[in-house]
Amino acid sequence: MIPGQSLLKVLVIGDSEDIKGWLKQFVARDGLMWRLRFSCNLRVNSPDNQVGQQDLIIVLWDRLPPVTFSEVLSRASIDSRSVEGVIRELGIGVAGSEGARLRRTVVIGRGLTREDAIFLAEGQVGAVFSLPEKRIAWDRQIPNIVRRIEALHIAEVARKNSSEERVVGRFLEMLSVWDRVSDELQMKATDQLLRVLGDSSRYCELLARKCIAERNFRGAEQWLRKAISKNPNYINAMQLLADVFFELGKPSKSLELLEKLRESNPRNVQRMVKIAKCYVAMNEHQKADKVLCDAICIDEFYEEAREELGRVKVILGDYDSARILLRHTTKSRDLANFVNKLGIDLVARSKFQESIEHYKKAQLVLPGNEQSHLLFFNIGLAYAKWGRFSQARQYVGLALIRHPEYAKASDLLEKLDSRVSA
Repeated sequence: MIPGQSLLKVLVIGDSEDIKGWLKQFVARDGLMWRLRFSCNLRVNSPDNQVGQQDLIIVLWDRLPPVTFSEVLSRASIDSRSVEGVIRELGIGVAGSEGARLRRTVVIGRGLTREDAIFLAEGQVGAVFSLPEKRIAWDRQIPNIVRRIEALHIAEVARKNSSEERVVGRFLEMLSVWDRVSDELQMKATDQLLRVLGDSSRYCELLARKCIAERNFRGAEQWLRKAISKNPNYINAMQLLADVFFELGKPSKSLELLEKLRESNPRNVQRMVKIAKCYVAMNEHQKADKVLCDAICIDEFYEEAREELGRVKVILGDYDSARILLRHTTKSRDLANFVNKLGIDLVARSKFQESIEHYKKAQLVLPGNEQSHLLFFNIGLAYAKWGRFSQARQYVGLALIRHPEYAKASDLLEKLDSRVSA
């Protein structure tokens, strides 16, 4: 057993009953000091999947059969989950405590592909075990699984106690509140980082993250280029550089780098979403639509993919698909602002009829009625700018019924009343 550790707490995430039963059986049979806690919910951030700082995580994985986009839209509930998505929620590409969580994560599954292995390696997952198809052969893996899991725990304890890890951990914690940290403490943390890491690729990446926290994206680009020159295969730096290019208003350069990364793992859903965002920024909405449809066929749970695809569907005029994709959104205010902006742009180009049709169809997309006053107001505004004051007054009145304190609607209604009476 693990020296000084009488009990290992393990959160088991997944709904593969075959693998779950086998895992319970061998833990009980071999008298392992593991306390297993099971969750079928493949949402890492769900309430029943709270992970303690010392918990080990085992993700059970059975590859699901492929789904089509029409299947995704027709389902009453979200069913399919990718190993990519689960690992993403565990903190892929996120430094600090989330990175430590990944190192304590083990994936046990059957049907894992070469792409899955590459993705998990990129995510710095602690260990991956691909079970053979025949159940009778699984027990041969048990000694290796036990040995690797216990070694993982020992390594993580040692890492946590190392001076290098403590310095890096403090620096990453400071980055989250960097704008509120004194110049003296910033310089001290940076000096300590250089002392423990040297002028390494990792040091360059962390200095790039500091620049990003300061909104200095050009400085971040320079540090990331230096990190990649030192280690051309440094995935974290390449992914971060793609983000920096996007922030600098260079979506084509970001896309070029993301497509290069995608060659080794085309099923990385997070990367697919970023590629789609580049296409949107380049006004290539059909290409964005294709990438995002493929993404949610891999992982229906992936909230960012659904949100982005829903917005693209609105742009393309497919309001029915957008309504289904966005019905569970937690960002109704952001969605309302996005929908309103599209309509405002149409009005600015004097496309009044198109803008009004857009607003009316968009009512079906927005979940609930919290932001409907904005739509009614903007329909009224479009009619007013079109010179159709009677219709304008009707919709501005509806906006005030929804939100009686909406000052902009009150002001516009007063102006419309004076025009109508005149």
